[in-house]
Amino acid sequence: MEYTSSPMKDPKSYLTREQIQMLIDNAENERDGLLLKFLSMTGRRVSEVVRRLKVGDIDFTQGLVNFFIEKRKTPTYSLLPIPESLLIEVKSYIERNNLKPDSFLWQISRQRVDQIIKSIAKKVGLLNVGIGKYNKIHIHLFRHSFAIQASKVLKSPADLIQLKNILAHSRIETTMFYLKFNPTEQKELLKEMFG
Repeated sequence: MEYTSSPMKDPKSYLTREQIQMLIDNAENERDGLLLKFLSMTGRRVSEVVRRLKVGDIDFTQGLVNFFIEKRKTPTYSLLPIPESLLIEVKSYIERNNLKPDSFLWQISRQRVDQIIKSIAKKVGLLNVGIGKYNKIHIHLFRHSFAIQASKVLKSPADLIQLKNILAHSRIETTMFYLKFNPTEQKELLKEMFG
């Protein structure tokens, strides 16, 4: 697969699974920890989750969530799966907090989520995770980290299409941006060519 240029900027860095887990483990409360886990395990944009996602948008039987995707010419809904372990935690959180189908799962602002992430990152020493002007931790880093980690396990072009659908990218080129973080395919090609 050839990488074609994309208007997306290089994220310069990303969070490892261990770093994300450290942030989740050091959240001040259950809500914040679950929110960070949700963002890290779904790859959703924060705008698709906070003050947008309602309990009724989650189909616990099928393990699917109906996300409202704003970052397209025509805003649309996308029915996407979430990991079963996360689904169980979300269901338990909803029950403990007596949330109704029309309740928002997280009724906090994007700015507050950013403050939460930066506060935890400062506490655990992860405030600076990259280089240069891109070194500050921020909300969208969770989405980049999800995409980069997913790109490292891609095995075929069909997997790339699946990742495009999960991330709800409108263009395949945007998803292909993350392939540069996965040198495995290139290694396999060289191995095939030169033994």
